[in-house]
Amino acid sequence: MTVTSDRSGSSADGPRIPGTIAFSGPARGPGPLMWAQRLLWNDSQWMGEEAHYFNMALSVPVPDGLSHEEVMDALSRVVHRHEAFRSRVTLAADGEPLQEVFASGALPVLLAEASEGTVDEVAARCREELSGRSFDLLEDWPARLCVVSVRGMPARVVMVLSHVFADGGATRVLSQELAELMSGPVPPASWAVPAPQPLDRSAHEQSAAGRRLSARSLERLEQQLRTMPQTMFPGPRLTPDPHRFKRLEMRSPALTEALRRIAGRDGTTTSNVLLAATALMLGVFTGNRRVAFKTILGNRSFLDLKRIVSSAVSNGLVCADLSDGSFTGLVHSVAQATRADLLRSQCDPAERERLTARVNAERGVHLDLSSFFNDIRVFMGERSVEPDDDADLDGLASRTRLAWIGEWDRQDAKFFFHARTLGDCDHVYAMVDTAFMSTESAERLMRGLERVLIRSAGADLPLQELRGLVAADGCRPPARGEDWVPVDDCWICLPDVVSMLSGLLPGRRVEAGVGEGVNGPVLSARVFCDEPVDVEELRRAAHRALPGFPGAMVPALLTVVPAGSTAEGSPA
Repeated sequence: MTVTSDRSGSSADGPRIPGTIAFSGPARGPGPLMWAQRLLWNDSQWMGEEAHYFNMALSVPVPDGLSHEEVMDALSRVVHRHEAFRSRVTLAADGEPLQEVFASGALPVLLAEASEGTVDEVAARCREELSGRSFDLLEDWPARLCVVSVRGMPARVVMVLSHVFADGGATRVLSQELAELMSGPVPPASWAVPAPQPLDRSAHEQSAAGRRLSARSLERLEQQLRTMPQTMFPGPRLTPDPHRFKRLEMRSPALTEALRRIAGRDGTTTSNVLLAATALMLGVFTGNRRVAFKTILGNRSFLDLKRIVSSAVSNGLVCADLSDGSFTGLVHSVAQATRADLLRSQCDPAERERLTARVNAERGVHLDLSSFFNDIRVFMGERSVEPDDDADLDGLASRTRLAWIGEWDRQDAKFFFHARTLGDCDHVYAMVDTAFMSTESAERLMRGLERVLIRSAGADLPLQELRGLVAADGCRPPARGEDWVPVDDCWICLPDVVSMLSGLLPGRRVEAGVGEGVNGPVLSARVFCDEPVDVEELRRAAHRALPGFPGAMVPALLTVVPAGSTAEGSPA
């Protein structure tokens, strides 16, 4: 290990000294990214300069009395144990991202000085500064390190890592290993076992066994894609806020206690209860009979992924039917879907995209998978809040606090709900696209979520009764009017269908309508045109145009008739 530094930096708290930790070891690769890494690579490329939004961070207290050299030695051991620290992304000739482990290099380490009273503040500030820059993984190492000292004695270690090479589970592994190394001179017994490495996992995913795992997951995914709504937010579109995407935080001791009571009664996890309640509230505000969430799954229950320093996440897809039944029934349905996703969600992202495109074409839709649910409590192993069986939940609700805590101009989600435990209660967050959900509606959704959970903690209630309860507080779907009709679990705006087809055939008259088919409502359209029109090519062009018309779908019955034909009867 070699540590270098430049003592030219300073701050109000003390010197900020940029330095490095040099490493050397066997070179490996280049080889494929893991499936999870590819998911995060795709997301980070879409976000561009704003990809720092995904950065992962951790902070570990340093035991009293450890010297600077001892802390640096612990960091060096961790860096050499896990190949992720020594890796970069390289691009193949066809642009495919690969990962490569380098034989030597030097990771950046910031040496910061604080006073005894400002250690946590300085550590938090350094963490924020290091997290506030995106990683260019073609040029940068995927980690930035920091040691905060008081009078030259280390007090905190901070790490910021690219999400492509680390997730919440990886930060737990690293926090534990650093704490163990700094607690004594002898490495922990777990270090006798070689650490799992990303290149080894990606090789498994490319093997016959890995392809079978992917195929099973894709088979389940196809069933879900064929029954979900085209989008959770078909419209009508709203005038967005100046910063279009905003995040709302709710701190609710009442929600925390209600989750615990319902989970105990229904024999499930608080995460499943929270997902069920969130699905119900989103259904209330969108008017969808079925709702679909992309879920973030950690996959750390699999032994070969439990201690890997990399991203091991996958996307599940939970579709919930809100048409009938009770809240407990919804919780059990969500729990069953979540268990199935845990076993069958890991798959090749490229194959997933091809499957989604095929289902889109066959259903005549553009599936918008931009509603997310992410219970960070599951990833981070955060502590549970102490139960309070005697607490009055309505009384606890008086302590609930709402606050808008972030805003962005660009995000790859219309609705992103997540939860974590901080202080004396769970904190829940909803990031919303204000072009589809107003800030007022988001606040009502969060209050309604709390109210649903409080009432459900007292007794299992029918979903219809819970919908009526929150409707009385102003929680209701947008007024869509007679032009909006339900087709194939989707809300369809007939004028949008007409506009989409008219844009493809300017100057031609188009009519659209809905009739009853064998399996329910069927969307049909007629184009009035005297010139020859290739209907299949028109259908393909309509598919390509769908992203610009979230309230439209490609008509199942699409016909071209002479311009002089009468317009009486159904377009079918």
